[in-house]
Amino acid sequence: MTVPSHIEAINARLPEVKEIFEGIHALNKEAAALNTDIQSLFEIWGEHVREPDNPDNNFFTTKEEKKHAIGQEIQAGLQRIASIGGVVKDISKGLVDFRVDGGGELIFLCWELGEEKILHWHPARGGFTARRPIEELLHASSV
Repeated sequence: MTVPSHIEAINARLPEVKEIFEGIHALNKEAAALNTDIQSLFEIWGEHVREPDNPDNNFFTTKEEKKHAIGQEIQAGLQRIASIGGVVKDISKGLVDFRVDGGGELIFLCWELGEEKILHWHPARGGFTARRPIEELLHASSV
């Protein structure tokens, strides 16, 4: 498969990736809020919050169970993105990379939440800071 056909195939799946990722992103925010509540309870009670006779134990237990369930939902979403070929690099920023063969060299096609299509790429040894415009890659593959 050529680089342009990889880009085309991934772009065709981005609406699905976007939908999944928006769910992951929202769940991650919800988990962060739960973490704040849990930390507050630890600041007040310490480990005693885990004791069944603690007045906040039910509240604490409910928050922990909800956080665990959200973690499982996030994991399922990450697995769905992986089944499409994406590797989530940063949940809070909304970064997903897609591994492709760039003519004998492993490269990553980059997508960020809010983008309508693949706009950047980077070599396997680089990360977000090594991102380059996709036009550079397309020009190089047509030469």
